[in-house]
Amino acid sequence: MATVMTQDNGVEYFESTEVKLIASNIKYETLEKGPTRKYNRKSKTNDKAKALIDQMIKQQTIKQLTEQSIEQSIEQPIEQPIEQTISDLINSEG
Repeated sequence: MATVMTQDNGVEYFESTEVKLIASNIKYETLEKGPTRKYNRKSKTNDKAKALIDQMIKQQTIKQLTEQSIEQSIEQPIEQPIEQTISDLINSEG
């Protein structure tokens, strides 16, 4: 019996081959898997990148909300006097 340790896609396993004669010219092989990794390691750089992206998204959202509220506050005082002036003119003529 020969045992060989191989690695495939980051998983190590032992490959053992048994060669037995069952009948004339017939052979079989048995493969045995070794221990596999119980957990996946997470990279700290991935966590840092995710945190940075989340922070950028929050900043962009805050910026958009601020711009919208500024636009609304600018448009609202201008529209109210115009509408009031139009209604005053209509009432004074009528």
